[in-house]
Amino acid sequence: MELLTVKEVAQLKGCSDRYIKALALNGSLMSQTTTNNRNRKMYLIPLDALEPRLQSKYYKQKYGEVPEPLRKAKKEILPKPKPLEKFTAEQRKEIELWENILSDWQNFRNEFTGSKAEADAEFVSQYQQKNPDVNISKDILYRKRKALQQNDLDGLVDKRGQWKKGTSSVPDEIKNIFFYVYLDERALPVSKCEEATRLIVQEERPELLPQMPSYDTFYRMTKTFSKPVATLAREGERAYNDRYGIFVDRFYDDMASNDYWIADGHTIDVITLSEDGLEQRHRMTLSAFIDARSGIYVGWVVTENPSSDSTLAALRKAIMRYGLPKYIYVDNGREYLNIDIGGTGHRTKKKKVKIQLPTPILTRLGIQMTNAIPRNAQAKIIEREFRNFTFLSRLFDTYCGSNVVAKPEKLKHKLKAGQIPTDGELIQVVNDMIDGYFNQQPYNGKVVADKGKTKLQVYQERLPKAIRRAATEDLNLMMMRSARLQTVGKNGVYLTICGERLYYFNDELIINFTGKKVFLRYDPENLDEVRIYDEEEKFIMTAPLRTDMQLSYGADKEGVRNAMHEKRRLKRKVQDAADVRRELVVSQYGHINLLDVYVRAAKRSATGLLLPSNADDHIVEMVTTNERREEKVASGGEEIPIVDISRMIRNNEKKGADV
Repeated sequence: MELLTVKEVAQLKGCSDRYIKALALNGSLMSQTTTNNRNRKMYLIPLDALEPRLQSKYYKQKYGEVPEPLRKAKKEILPKPKPLEKFTAEQRKEIELWENILSDWQNFRNEFTGSKAEADAEFVSQYQQKNPDVNISKDILYRKRKALQQNDLDGLVDKRGQWKKGTSSVPDEIKNIFFYVYLDERALPVSKCEEATRLIVQEERPELLPQMPSYDTFYRMTKTFSKPVATLAREGERAYNDRYGIFVDRFYDDMASNDYWIADGHTIDVITLSEDGLEQRHRMTLSAFIDARSGIYVGWVVTENPSSDSTLAALRKAIMRYGLPKYIYVDNGREYLNIDIGGTGHRTKKKKVKIQLPTPILTRLGIQMTNAIPRNAQAKIIEREFRNFTFLSRLFDTYCGSNVVAKPEKLKHKLKAGQIPTDGELIQVVNDMIDGYFNQQPYNGKVVADKGKTKLQVYQERLPKAIRRAATEDLNLMMMRSARLQTVGKNGVYLTICGERLYYFNDELIINFTGKKVFLRYDPENLDEVRIYDEEEKFIMTAPLRTDMQLSYGADKEGVRNAMHEKRRLKRKVQDAADVRRELVVSQYGHINLLDVYVRAAKRSATGLLLPSNADDHIVEMVTTNERREEKVASGGEEIPIVDISRMIRNNEKKGADV
């Protein structure tokens, strides 16, 4: 085995003696220890410990030829270079810079007339003069060239100060305890989380207290931690959905006008005066439907309080103006989720007894209702349109803002001066602005082809050829409100309006339908009559409101007299109906005595009941008694006594025993 000195190996490798000695000391390079002629320690490196390239170089320098095994040795397989996308943008620029420098260096060496060492020194000198910001030297050039030859792109990047990036000396136990406290819905500040972590570690793992990091370290840990995870754990689901939750993007290109209408309510931030004589100050509410394709307001009403009636009024206005939609998209408010409008949606509750409900209005109109996910306002574009509507509220002097922070300071002076618009003035302004301003605004939807047009133009251009409409009379019938199934009682049927019962009946309803179950449909704007339907929702009749049968305490005699007269009249009507029915039989058969009918029927039934008609075909079994039958004696004769000898003997024996 051939041994080389440290100096010989350094010359072969092209490095310093100190570097080879360091490799031998830490065991990276196999070596043998011995002493020289001056009794000093020295290292000898076996030739076999060197890589094949250096072995070949050694044999070529010393013997002039390379042994056959080394010549046949396979070339060193270079590793695949690290993908460029694994580096940052700055690092990729640095890699490109050094590739260009190394290419220029090789060209300079090839064209230089002197030695390569002189060429290297001259190239470094010239490059430093042109680019003083670049750190370059001969050793750096050699190191970068070697890295490039070995496909080591990391060797072209200056990683000083980055080798510890992403690492931490904080024990995992302390980290876990800190994030246990930090990822809590109490949302404690970092300083309190650090304090709580220290107390927990002191109780559970006191041996880790010397390794407890500072507040700044914990603060940096929170900045590098996943923000979606921290938001969901500390602030809740709503904050997570608003900031980091993914959303469903909808396409509007294939949607036509009147395909989808979106409904919602908006509180107008304007103080107005009521016109009912009380001059009450309040804020009105806008109930509106918006076409999802174009964004125009198709129907709306302004009311004091949003309700299902205001929703139907806005829908009726929209249908009269623009036709019937295919779908409407609503939230989960009580004004939409009603049994007689579109169903209860998400508010449906399981009941033990299934109650028959009337057909909802939207079903009668052929409109399908879709409910938004609860507490998910971002799903409805009408919410965003209402933000634009706030512009109108700001134009009023009595604009009050949506909260205390947004309330203008001048509001109190305007209210004190009495400069308050009435409800009618506000409603008129809203009607004019929606038709003439908001529906004429530029289209701001997602369809690029419709950019530059107004919302109303987009609605008209995207309107299908076939438009569903309804006649006024039919629409009035289909949009009538429905009451739950009820039984016709003594006073007919009733509606409960504002806690009071209104009774409806006529003679036909009382006589022919008392005790039967019916549905009611009514117009909230006209409560003078109701339409009555049977359980299968087949129309029966129209019944009027009967206020004459509802009297207050202390009513005058005239009112009581009229009510009693109506009661007696209806009783006679019922009696007459019974008499008419009975007269149909009397006229043909006369008066029939039911007792005679039953007696005659009983006699007819009793004939032939003792034996069946085929009694001769049956075998009759006779049943007799086990007792002796007494013989009959002739009339007037005496009964012959029977002497029982055995009985007489028993009696004599008994008497003798007693003596």
